[in-house]
Amino acid sequence: MPYLRKRVLDDGCGNAAQLCRELREQGYRGSVRTIRRYIAPLRAGLHVPELPPKPPSIREVRRWITSDPEHLTDTDKQRLGEVTTRSPRLERLHRHVTAFAKMLIHRTGTHDLDRWLATVDADDLPHLHSFANGLRRDHAAVLNGLSLSHSSGAVDRGQKLQDQAPEENHV
Repeated sequence: MPYLRKRVLDDGCGNAAQLCRELREQGYRGSVRTIRRYIAPLRAGLHVPELPPKPPSIREVRRWITSDPEHLTDTDKQRLGEVTTRSPRLERLHRHVTAFAKMLIHRTGTHDLDRWLATVDADDLPHLHSFANGLRRDHAAVLNGLSLSHSSGAVDRGQKLQDQAPEENHV
């Protein structure tokens, strides 16, 4: 639509068939009739309000919420701010996810995990409740993972490789 506005208002092109051909080269799959209906008020000199920007996809919002804020572009940060301002639930979810990430990065589970779980429980976010309940099922391991600086991952992987090794043939 911004392309059509520019072509009609700035360039003076009012030929819907021509505009449709140009747009099809850019991937447009709609009809000439749709373009004709859109440009008619523009050609008549009537004011056609700008459309608001396309809302972000769920995938975009999820990426913004779960990404390290330092890795987001300024535009992504702005759009996340706009989304969380319009949706108190998303703002709370963002706050909880950020707090959990900080706990994970800074290994502050001993001090923060139980408080984080209580805060999540007090909020009306059922999917986050499900995640919190899963953490509670193995609370000791989660607490260690969020608190201790070492991991048994290498040992676990070594054990898996040892378990998978074929038995030696003894004669």
